[in-house]
Amino acid sequence: QIANVGVCYSLFQDGKPVGVGVYWTHDKTKVFRTLNGVNMEEIKMTDASELAMSKFKLPPPKLRSEKFEPTSRIKNLFSSKAVTADGKLWFKDNGEWGTYEGDPLDSNGDRQGNGKMTYSSGNTYEGGFVNNKYHCEKGIYKWADGETFEGPWKDGERDGAVCIYRNADGGVEYSGYVAGQATGEGIFWDPDRKTAYKLLNGEQKGVLSPAAAEKLAKEKFNLPVPDPVVSVTTATAAFKPQPTSRIMGLFRSKAVTADGKLWFKDNGE
Repeated sequence: QIANVGVCYSLFQDGKPVGVGVYWTHDKTKVFRTLNGVNMEEIKMTDASELAMSKFKLPPPKLRSEKFEPTSRIKNLFSSKAVTADGKLWFKDNGEWGTYEGDPLDSNGDRQGNGKMTYSSGNTYEGGFVNNKYHCEKGIYKWADGETFEGPWKDGERDGAVCIYRNADGGVEYSGYVAGQATGEGIFWDPDRKTAYKLLNGEQKGVLSPAAAEKLAKEKFNLPVPDPVVSVTTATAAFKPQPTSRIMGLFRSKAVTADGKLWFKDNGE
């Protein structure tokens, strides 16, 4: 039983609900047959009672009248998808809940094809999905403060030869990624485009002349120098990945900071 949600009887394997189960809403007015943790269709109370006894050897639960919240603590830790009383589909990616709109789910309730996720923080992802993970040639992840990542995705990770990351202040990075890690040579421009830095595996390695940066952008990424941002009032700090930075926090599970500390991410934290 989950506070502010309702009650679901299900079997679990490797931390995920599997097979047929039954879910009672918080106010006990509706009950659904579930498949792999996803509500499939509404069933009668008598049928739910029979299913609970025959499959789980449990009587129907006694429920309190509380409002469903897919962001409750136990849902955040141990579930990755849910359906609210208003019929909205909720999924959790990178430790964050959001609503889904797009191509129909498959028979297991997983996202396949193109769609858009809008997360509770205001962040969004728009692109393709395969087996419930980000997977496409061009997907765009936007943070609520204006930062964006654009490029290929594979198995939920940034993965492709040409990826573009834009800071909210106008700084732009061109890099290649493999399994979520920046690899090989890359470029980072300050917002005014007057200063560029050479990157190697995501780390700053020195200043590039404008001509050298333009040449590398064309030869390696087949892209022009991005247009400068005119209204820049503050200097841009040197580009340096950190485990607490936005892009590192979402798409990596471990990192080492400059002081030698080991950082790990569990359940999106």
